[in-house]
Amino acid sequence: MAHAHALILEDDPIWQIKMQLTVEDWGDNPQISSSLSEAACRLARFQPDYIIADVRLPDGLSYDYFRDNPVSCPILFITEFAEKMHLEHALQLETSSFHVKPFHQLTLQAAVQNALRTFKGREIATLEVPIRYATKKSIPLNEIWWIEVNQNYSSIKTNDRIYVQKMSFPAIIPSLDHHFIRIHKSVIINIDYIDHIDLYKNIVVIRQKTFDIGRSYRRAFIDAFYKRS
Repeated sequence: MAHAHALILEDDPIWQIKMQLTVEDWGDNPQISSSLSEAACRLARFQPDYIIADVRLPDGLSYDYFRDNPVSCPILFITEFAEKMHLEHALQLETSSFHVKPFHQLTLQAAVQNALRTFKGREIATLEVPIRYATKKSIPLNEIWWIEVNQNYSSIKTNDRIYVQKMSFPAIIPSLDHHFIRIHKSVIINIDYIDHIDLYKNIVVIRQKTFDIGRSYRRAFIDAFYKRS
């Protein structure tokens, strides 16, 4: 783990110094951000090996930010507020852990080492879609919001664009994991990106887009959602 690169999200000046000295003490290279907006700028320029993020920051909750903006590294959420709500939301993200301040330096170091070891041994699942000139693009499953099919063409919505490909559901479904559930004959969604559910209206909202829940898919959707919650 020597000389790994860490991004630390912390707005308390005292804890900034503590975390920086702690990470440097075990030989890693930390960068400090005091807000989510500052962290976003840093993440646009470099890829950390791991992130240590205080839950409450001046411009939002860090687990909400990383749910909407997935990163390819483990995240260790830290907080002074031992609230069950924070624990549940933080652990909904894969390769994340939750730690209540104050903690011993060795406790944090062990958590970082374990997170890196687990992450390195984890294969990132992807969906391969054909693009021009007989090549394929691998889309990480955790970046896909939903997939909508119209006849044999599928629209695959990700964090930054929509891929429209000549792919049917039978060709797509075997590549998806347990985060995905079919809610309609023409729609598959990623449960992790759900913003709102109204079972009286039989609708689900993902990033301001509303989908109908098909009658024959309603029970399977409800079971899958509450199993993940």
